[in-house]
Amino acid sequence: MHQVSRIPISRRLSLLTVVALAASSPGSASASASAPARWVTGPTLHAGSVHALSCPSARLCVALGSRLVRFDPSVRGGTQQIVVKGFKPSDVACPSPRECVVVGHGAPHRDAAGDLRFPVDELSLDPAANATGGAFSVIDAATNDPDDPVLGAKVTCVSVTNCVAIDWRYNVGVRGQAFDPVARTFRPGFTADNTDTGYTGNAPVGLSCPSARRCVVIDNFGGETTFDPASPGSPKRSQLKAAFYGLACPSTRLCLALGPLDNIYTFPPLHPRRIRRHSLKGGQLTALVCTDMRHCLLAGADGSVLSGNPMTPARFRPERIQGAQGIVELACPTSTDCVAIDAAGRSFVRRG
Repeated sequence: MHQVSRIPISRRLSLLTVVALAASSPGSASASASAPARWVTGPTLHAGSVHALSCPSARLCVALGSRLVRFDPSVRGGTQQIVVKGFKPSDVACPSPRECVVVGHGAPHRDAAGDLRFPVDELSLDPAANATGGAFSVIDAATNDPDDPVLGAKVTCVSVTNCVAIDWRYNVGVRGQAFDPVARTFRPGFTADNTDTGYTGNAPVGLSCPSARRCVVIDNFGGETTFDPASPGSPKRSQLKAAFYGLACPSTRLCLALGPLDNIYTFPPLHPRRIRRHSLKGGQLTALVCTDMRHCLLAGADGSVLSGNPMTPARFRPERIQGAQGIVELACPTSTDCVAIDAAGRSFVRRG
């Protein structure tokens, strides 16, 4: 499973102000000697500000911005909208070329106490078809906040039959105002087939599942939680002295987390207190993706990426993407094929 993480779009756009400084700094990654360019311009998505991307194959990607679109990264043009009705989507994960899962907030309704509820819903669909619908299910029906200003629902899938969704809901009820975390495993398309993981951390900002039996969640106060998605209910939580913004775990032995500015953290998920900080001496990092234990990509607000072995972050090589205006999303369907989306909604493709 190729693990992807991202910073919320509102934070990314504010971070793009560092572009000029990062590009002009002698020590920045973009000013360093770059490897031969392997990135070419792909289609423009016309999807607004993209905040989610999943590519189940080198010929198919699904991106979510103001609308949900599918596209072939190797073909200039030819993007096609996937119509999603009945709820506001916030994230997408495609465990296979014939299965995508979209999560978001559903239509509001009143509960027995009269409180207004905006449930966390999911829609499973076939992205290869001209999708205008799919199998719909309710994951969590207790949230009160339609806009979810802290995070918004996020999803990853360990298989076509087992996915994990996280959210941070704002509840107003008999206890007064409260923020409650949500982390549930579910079978796409089946309303009754979902399970609470027992997650009790703070607002989750990153989710990665390096195997079918291991998922990792990081929160906005430096907490790290691991659990078994096949048998949730007894998560293990650790408090780390770090500030996290995104996560990717290429294996059950290693996770990478984005930190402030040019910092990344590495740690073994089962022993997270062995965490190490690495400064890459460049501009602000905005996204990361890992395909395996030998290959990860980090994106920068200056339109560059860094690639290398996650075991040796200091040796990551800079790769400049010509014409990119701040990378906001990354996906790698294989170890050699990667797709980047910039703040203008343009895609760029890396081969080899």
